[in-house]
Amino acid sequence: MTLDDIVIDEEFASFLPSLTPEESEQLRVNMMRADSNGQELPSLKVWKGHRALLDGHHRLDIARLCEIDFPIEELEFPDRAACIAWIAKNQLGRRNLDPKQASYYRGMEYNAAKASHGGDRKSNGKSCHLKSAETMAAEHNVSEKTIRNDGKFAAAVDKAAAEKGPQERKRILESNTPRKEIVEKAMPQTTEKPQPVAKLQGVGVMRAQEAVDCLKRIPKNDPLRESGFKIVRDWMRVHK
Repeated sequence: MTLDDIVIDEEFASFLPSLTPEESEQLRVNMMRADSNGQELPSLKVWKGHRALLDGHHRLDIARLCEIDFPIEELEFPDRAACIAWIAKNQLGRRNLDPKQASYYRGMEYNAAKASHGGDRKSNGKSCHLKSAETMAAEHNVSEKTIRNDGKFAAAVDKAAAEKGPQERKRILESNTPRKEIVEKAMPQTTEKPQPVAKLQGVGVMRAQEAVDCLKRIPKNDPLRESGFKIVRDWMRVHK
């Protein structure tokens, strides 16, 4: 396989952070220097059988432009979901991720782990999810709550990308919009406002008084009268 055989998959590319002009220029200089000194260059990672690039998009652009012969490593995966999970794990190994990017890649990995535990969710789905959160929390030195929140954030970003196209993912991850706002926008809460507790209790008291009025009309020697009053008294004691 040559560099010209490699295919750029728009979705895969959207998972990867962009470089600033300064970072891109520094990468070009480093690659040119390494090539001229005969140093081994890190291989480009490609999905075997599909020629789709998984890692090394910026290096591929520079290699083609500057005619640098880069090694290519083909990786086998059963499907696109497995490719995306690998991309997430690979990106988490980098040191230059900002908090939003790190959160997104952790969330990608967590959601992929949950999806892989499909099938009989009634018997073991929940425990598998908890195990995934616990394992990942220890691996990335964060709390389980953080991992679950990361999963919600990644799902929100992916939902926006599904609706507006893969480049929306890159736009969100490179924006200054807070993660909480992104999640709330993608997954709005119900607009129905619950009634205040005081109002509910007020309605209950009115119904209890109506019950008392009805019970007063029952003859005093009727056992239903006393049992009815007991029920009302117990309710009032609990809800006073």
